[in-house]
Amino acid sequence: MSQSSGTVTGFASVIVDGTEFHDDEVTPVAEREPGVIRPAEAKLGQFVELEFERLNGEFRARSIRLDAAVVGYVSAVSAAEGVLEVMGQTVFENDNADGGPVTLYAGVTGLDGLSAGDAVEVHGMPRYNSLTRRYDVQATRIEKLSSAPTALRVAGVVTSLRDTESPGRFQLGGLVVDRSAAVLLPQGREPTAGARVVVWASEAPRDGVLTATGVRTVERMVGATELPARLGGSVSAHDVQAKRFDLAGVTVSYAAAEIVPPQRPLTDGAYVQAEGVYDTQGVLQASRVRISRSADADFREVRLKGRISRFAGLTSFLVRGTEVDASGISDFEGCGARPLVNDRRVEIEGRVLSGRRPGSVVWATRLKCED
Repeated sequence: MSQSSGTVTGFASVIVDGTEFHDDEVTPVAEREPGVIRPAEAKLGQFVELEFERLNGEFRARSIRLDAAVVGYVSAVSAAEGVLEVMGQTVFENDNADGGPVTLYAGVTGLDGLSAGDAVEVHGMPRYNSLTRRYDVQATRIEKLSSAPTALRVAGVVTSLRDTESPGRFQLGGLVVDRSAAVLLPQGREPTAGARVVVWASEAPRDGVLTATGVRTVERMVGATELPARLGGSVSAHDVQAKRFDLAGVTVSYAAAEIVPPQRPLTDGAYVQAEGVYDTQGVLQASRVRISRSADADFREVRLKGRISRFAGLTSFLVRGTEVDASGISDFEGCGARPLVNDRRVEIEGRVLSGRRPGSVVWATRLKCED
């Protein structure tokens, strides 16, 4: 089964980094506690891990796992700098669509609505910071929780093992994780440097150390050359000479890749989708790297397709559970004289707009009615 990782950027079926995966035969799940997997609703801006097949030119999802970067309590926040600290992880908001999905907020207008002690669920992509030599989180969704989470969680890339200082410890962002008493998933799988892991805990970190109750190592299709993988994220740690870069914690080699479009420079901070296969060392040997820009004619920051619900006027209605504001559109394609009402099927294209109400909305730039 092929794999894909990236950010939910819309719903027709489920759209990940602009690519539609038909999801009519699968229910999204989330692992809120170690080994406990339950059905969950996929939402805009969430980071997902998919397994998929390509049939008759279409991508068909076979599993969808929602993969939050951090679930825990805010320890510090600076709205002016666009950064917050949660569970020892430095989280940056993003307001530039050229650098990846713009940060979407739920339950709060923005970072200025958060304070130390607030419970949050953050989705985003790991991005290597060459100054601190660790991974930060570039947030794609920040949700203020109305109640305490059932378990604390942090996901990311192991930058180093700390066994020489104390057995059973490793570095995850700005956090030292003690996994000596944790359940290891898959069973008995020891975390290694460079691996992507998910860590659960029942208590907040103390003096920078998190005592884990469970640790899952995310497995890639290493050496499966017949199963192409897809990966989306922002380029970091770009090595021009070696033709390699880091993408969401994965090393990507583009030595034999087609760059699309060919005239566009591949630089740190560029938002890309890489396709290829994982070699035996876990490096994604890319066959194609597409560099996305908001100025592209086919760029769609958000795309929604479904029935209208909770219609309160052009400034507020839902499509696939996502709030839409269509008050900036004067021409509704294919609608004729029919008004927008609940249950009308529409297709929406737009962008994320924050700061006007609790939670972000999709500011529609195009609306098309469907039969």
